[in-house]
Amino acid sequence: MCSNKDESSQAQQARSSWQITGRKTISQSAGYHINLSNKYSTLQIEDDDEAVMSGDAGNNQTLVPKKTPTIEHEKKRRLKNTPRNIQDTKQNSLPFSNQRDTIQPKKQQCDVALVGDSMIKHVDVRKLRHGTNKQVTVRTFSGCRTDEMAHYIKPTLALKPKQVIIHVGTNDLKTKSRAEIIYNLKNLGNQAKQENPRTGVSLSQIIIRSDDTRLQNKLVEVNKCIQDLCEQENWGLIDNSNISNMHLNPYGLHLNKRGSAILAKNIKLHITNNIDNY
Repeated sequence: MCSNKDESSQAQQARSSWQITGRKTISQSAGYHINLSNKYSTLQIEDDDEAVMSGDAGNNQTLVPKKTPTIEHEKKRRLKNTPRNIQDTKQNSLPFSNQRDTIQPKKQQCDVALVGDSMIKHVDVRKLRHGTNKQVTVRTFSGCRTDEMAHYIKPTLALKPKQVIIHVGTNDLKTKSRAEIIYNLKNLGNQAKQENPRTGVSLSQIIIRSDDTRLQNKLVEVNKCIQDLCEQENWGLIDNSNISNMHLNPYGLHLNKRGSAILAKNIKLHITNNIDNY
């Protein structure tokens, strides 16, 4: 019994000495000054990313990144600050009336406009531009007739060309009389003049065809009337009488490669000799 008490007393003394020693250690450690403040300044992050301070207002402060910048974010930031985007932002900030005055659509330059049916579809517009040193526009409407051309020609006339060349009529030979064809051609020329009085008008004669021999005489008569109309209205005339049956394809209606080259040459010579007169 006594031995148990002695053992208990010794254990209590050992714990007391340990607590005292621990206090001494802590008190001795407390004698040293430990600086917990951060001697490094926080990094300044550009854009909308920022560091947020959390914790107590004392020395214990922890930096918590609100948003970590990524490569994609940096790309968007650089794209946003490009000169073009900055200019667009300034433009959008202008009043609507000023924006309308500032933005002006680029107008397409057109010296000569060639419009017609499928007979001109193989005319090389690049060679025309190179050979004439003019800005030439070629627009083809396959199967087009003289009355239908009044609608198709409107967008071309809106370009306000110095000269417009009209080649149409071969699709009318079977269905229209000579007088109807000439009447429609005259309306086309007047339509061009009404759109822009300074635009010169030229008519290209109908090309020979061998698919229907019954149309030969009518074709010659219509071409003679086209010549008279051009003289009467003081319009230009392109004579295509140098194109023969050997310049037609096997079907006898459209031109072969050589025939298209001759037609292009006729048009080029006409442009070169008459463009300065308008």
